[in-house]
Amino acid sequence: ALYEHRERLEEALFMGLRLTQGIDLDAMRREHGVDVFGQYGSELSRFVDLGLLVHEPGRRLALSREGMLVANEIMMVFIGGTVR
Repeated sequence: ALYEHRERLEEALFMGLRLTQGIDLDAMRREHGVDVFGQYGSELSRFVDLGLLVHEPGRRLALSREGMLVANEIMMVFIGGTVR
C-alpha cells in the first residue's frame, strides 16, 4: 500500500509539473497528505534559485520557461535520482 501511495504521489507530481500552472501545493497536501516543498524543498531550492522553478509558497510550484528544458532533471528530485 505504501508503494502504491508513493507511485500515485510521483505520478501526481510529474503530471503537475508538466502543466503550465504547475503543481497545486494545497491540493497535494489535501489529496496526498504531502507538503511538497517541506519534503523536497532542500533539493528543489537550487532550481528555484536558478530561475528554473517558480515557487509560490503554499500555492504552486511550476517550471519556468527555462525550467521546461531541464524538466527531467528537476523531476529526478521526486524519485530520488533513480530512473525507471
